[in-house]
Amino acid sequence: MNAVTEAIEPHASAIDIDQAARARRDQGESNSKRQVNARIRAAWLICLLLIACIIAAGTAQLSASHRLAIASATERATAKSFLVAEWVAKSFDLPGYVLQDTVKRFRPDELVYPTNNADLHERKTEMIVDKAASVPNLLFLGMLNADCVITHTSIGTNLGLDALERGREYCALAHREPVEDFKVSNMFTAVTKAMNVTASMPLLSPTGKLEGFALAGLDLGFFQQWLDLVELEPHNVIAIFDLNSRLLARKPLVAGQIGQPVEEEKLNALARSGAEALFTHRIVSPVDGIDRIWSLRKIRNLPFIVVVGEETSTALATWRQQLLLYLVGGTVLCLSFIFGAWEYIRNVRDAATMRELATTDPLTGLSNRRHFIEVAEHDLARTQRTAAPLTLILADLDYFKRINDNYGHQTGDRVLRDVASVLNDLSRKSDLIARWGGEEFVILLPGAARAGAMAFAERLRQLIATLESVPGQAVTLSQGLTAYRQGDSLDSLLKRADTALYRAKHRGRDCIDAE
Repeated sequence: MNAVTEAIEPHASAIDIDQAARARRDQGESNSKRQVNARIRAAWLICLLLIACIIAAGTAQLSASHRLAIASATERATAKSFLVAEWVAKSFDLPGYVLQDTVKRFRPDELVYPTNNADLHERKTEMIVDKAASVPNLLFLGMLNADCVITHTSIGTNLGLDALERGREYCALAHREPVEDFKVSNMFTAVTKAMNVTASMPLLSPTGKLEGFALAGLDLGFFQQWLDLVELEPHNVIAIFDLNSRLLARKPLVAGQIGQPVEEEKLNALARSGAEALFTHRIVSPVDGIDRIWSLRKIRNLPFIVVVGEETSTALATWRQQLLLYLVGGTVLCLSFIFGAWEYIRNVRDAATMRELATTDPLTGLSNRRHFIEVAEHDLARTQRTAAPLTLILADLDYFKRINDNYGHQTGDRVLRDVASVLNDLSRKSDLIARWGGEEFVILLPGAARAGAMAFAERLRQLIATLESVPGQAVTLSQGLTAYRQGDSLDSLLKRADTALYRAKHRGRDCIDAE
């Protein structure tokens, strides 16, 4: 190989010119491969971008739908809590009216016990009994003086009881500012295990001083009775709590929970707050373990909290259907993009393979005759412009038919592949080598003059003679060589090389002849 290089070296400037041209052609082939790879990468990139757009758009839409579903459930729960709160507030209007009317029928000087006017005390008591009977769930009705001593009562007991001394909550409430308000106590459990509250209405002097108050005891069982009549969607909840976070009523009813305190951050915070307030949030119920969207509303002027829960699963049912549709549709669409990209890439690769097959001999991997002629015409035209040397060699395997006949075509094919391998190893990047016919090869050496080409041909002959492709038989090669002459065409070069090859065959083969 060094001898060949040294023989060609005197034409370095011409070789440099041709190698640059050959490099441009190789670069063109490399660019073609890069273009194929670039198109493949672009196809996958576009596919991934489209999939990303689908995922992003679907996620945004689903996120918006999810927020809307939660917001709608929250709005429904808030509206229901308002209606229930209004009902609870209205349910105390009748007791409030009775207490107010009762207060109007008493003077401060009548609120004494023991009484100094038995007939008047009896008439007043009868009036109180009649009023107590007019209000459902009213346990008792009575009058107390400013010192919280019971002076009149509808149940006939506890007359003269000093409620302040007993520490009754309603005494403290009655004296708490503003004293002119209608006031309801927190829930307390009676000896009958019933949940009760007391409601009071003040009796004021012309100057606004507390002279006494009317007091009513109410059984809160009507909360549960009313809730039992309410139509409610499955797994939704309506509950009423007092300001100690104790459950007063609930639908659906959970056995053993009524009257028990519930530990839940928002509920406990709302119970401690002083003013009317509204909280909405989403948690798993501490009562039954179901995830719900909650609206908690503190009722104005009353020690109660209304809680309405919308089951999250039901609220998101439509959204989950949409999610399933999006998943199915998005998956189908993404698979369509992937399949389309794959088909496009397959077509690009098939087209590249077809182009390669159109220019390459499938057995040896060398250029085929068509590709050789196409490229050689360009090299010849460049030689004509630059006057750079150029040499063409036709090479033919000796007795190749005998190899096929004696050893089979598989051995013959192996010989052709081995020769092609030697040619590839021996040639420069600027050289053009092709399989010209069955066992015939053509070699174009741009930038190589006759002497350099002869050295190349001799080195090739020696290397071919060392092949062991055929067991027990040497492989030899006859070559015809010709250099470019002014005015030559590719056909004229091929004809002279063929003539030289013919002479080499007749000289005994395994030799080189030049024309």
